[in-house]
Amino acid sequence: ILVTIDADLQFDPTEIPKLLEPILNNEADLVSGSRFVDPSYVPKNMPKMKIWGNRRVANLVSLATGNKFYDVSCGFRAYGQEAMLNLNLVGKFTYTQETLLELSFKDLVIKEVPVTVKYFDDRKSRVAHSITNYAYKAFSIIFRTVKDYKPLKFFGISGLIIFFIGIGFDIFMLNHFLTTHTFSPYKMIGFLGAFLNFTGIMIIFIGILADLIDKVRITQEKTLYLKKKEKYD
Repeated sequence: ILVTIDADLQFDPTEIPKLLEPILNNEADLVSGSRFVDPSYVPKNMPKMKIWGNRRVANLVSLATGNKFYDVSCGFRAYGQEAMLNLNLVGKFTYTQETLLELSFKDLVIKEVPVTVKYFDDRKSRVAHSITNYAYKAFSIIFRTVKDYKPLKFFGISGLIIFFIGIGFDIFMLNHFLTTHTFSPYKMIGFLGAFLNFTGIMIIFIGILADLIDKVRITQEKTLYLKKKEKYD
């Protein structure tokens, strides 16, 4: 079992057994500490903007994975053997959201347990120099991970949204033509609708191709998993 914890004692090392217990009892593959799963654990001096931002990112990861997460940015975690064997992280910024996304997409069991956290008013984060910068990089990782692991869903939904926006313009143009027997003065709306229809279909087609390519990634990751597991065994 691998345990990660911040080196500045922001988290309490005596709570490590809380993270180990679900793994030792075969109830989870990854156990993540959570500052928000239990409201009584939310630090009183944690900046309100950080609370709001963390919850928005958690909602986004929950939506992407179909699993409910309360805290996706906590670095206090315990990884079981299956979790470690299945991880193939590529992000260069923060691993916290990418880990939850990847293991969720691979159907591993993730559990959150409430943990105590201290906030030091005179300290500045080395990871998030600004909320805007952190949000941009975190969203980039979430965006890329969902695209890589769920390409058909990602491109398919995007393409359908664009296609049906185009259909809306098409319906407007058809109604206008049936009423006035002319496309003027809305010809550009008609061209825009056709363009969005075509773009939507092309994005869906890209999603189908990406889904086929994704089968190669799955095979490669399975091979890598078996090679790593062979070393463990």
